[in-house]
Amino acid sequence: MTPKEFVEYAESIHRPTAKLIFLAPAGKLDWKPAQDAMSLGQLLHHVSTCPGGLVMAANNAFPPSDAFQKFILEDLKNTKTPEIAGRELSRGWDEAKAALTGVSPGDFQARMVNVPWGPAMPMWRTCLGMAEHWVNHKYQLFFYLKLLGQPVNTMTLYAGA
Repeated sequence: MTPKEFVEYAESIHRPTAKLIFLAPAGKLDWKPAQDAMSLGQLLHHVSTCPGGLVMAANNAFPPSDAFQKFILEDLKNTKTPEIAGRELSRGWDEAKAALTGVSPGDFQARMVNVPWGPAMPMWRTCLGMAEHWVNHKYQLFFYLKLLGQPVNTMTLYAGA
């Protein structure tokens, strides 16, 4: 996989995520499906920041493990409205595309990225891991919306339709 092919793949995550964010009811930001789950507002915030992991991977710029853990714990306290989350997702995706476009195919395959959750790994694998993380939260948002009675279906989830 080249950086260009990866960007095409990640676009298939971005497009439906943007649609799902748009469908989130702004009046339900405090709603959560269980006591120990993220609220809808927290999830909107978190999913809107997912492309940032791709920027960090492309730039080999993840913080050290202890700083990363502190950041995550603090970051999960934040919430966003659908409007702001949608805007932030779009901005973050534009930044990720620009960062990945600047990576050569050889570097994408072989450059090692220092990650805070384990040993360094090739950029392609780091980017796929960040994409998996983003997809998991896209699915989570889909199920939140389903539980809230929003009009989502398989086409919304996969095509953003």
